[in-house]
Order: sequence, then structure tokens, then C-alpha cells
Amino acid sequence: MSTATTIRPIVREHSGERRLYLAVLGDALARLAGANPEGVPPSTLAAQRDEVRAWIAARGEAEGGPFAFDAVCAALGLAASPIRRAILAGTFTGASLVAHIARRVEARPRLSRK
Repeated sequence: MSTATTIRPIVREHSGERRLYLAVLGDALARLAGANPEGVPPSTLAAQRDEVRAWIAARGEAEGGPFAFDAVCAALGLAASPIRRAILAGTFTGASLVAHIARRVEARPRLSRK
């Protein structure tokens, strides 16, 4: 099962803002895992993986604004540093990372709409 396929059911169950952040994170993880839904050339895939690694490695919210890795993790109630370390060290990959994030996100309380 692909990373993108695994994260879709999680995304549907959340508010619009959380779904957007989950989609950003899910897309990054899918690209890091080598997903190629658009059928792009291998050289482009390698460049995308490098871009995702740089996005994850960058620290702080100032550089990337609301879509910096730290900001996305914060919006989802995730601790960015341990996830960053695990991804960059190769400890978490593909489905295992998505499963970890899914457990963490599901454990966070959802905001109710009035």
C-alpha cells in the first residue's frame, strides 16, 4: 500500500485546515518515499526528494511561513524534531512513518464547530 493511499482515509476525517496540513505532509512523505503519480522522469523525482529533505531539515517557521515543516507539524499537534530526526536518519520510511503520524494525529483532540 502506498503512502498516499494510506494517508487519504485519515485526511477525510478532519477539519479543512487539518486536512490541508495532512495533505501537505502526506504529499511530502509520498514524494520522499518515491511515489510518482504524475509519471515524472527519474531525475525530477530525485530533485523532488532532495527538495522534501531540505524542507524537513529547515528549522523554524519563519522561512516557510505557515507551510514550513515545523508549522505543519505544530498545526497537527506533532513534535517536529523527533519526526525530522527519524526521517533524516532513515529510521522512519513510507508506511511506518504514516502509521506513526496517523496514531499521533488521531490521538489529538479535534476542534468542534459550532
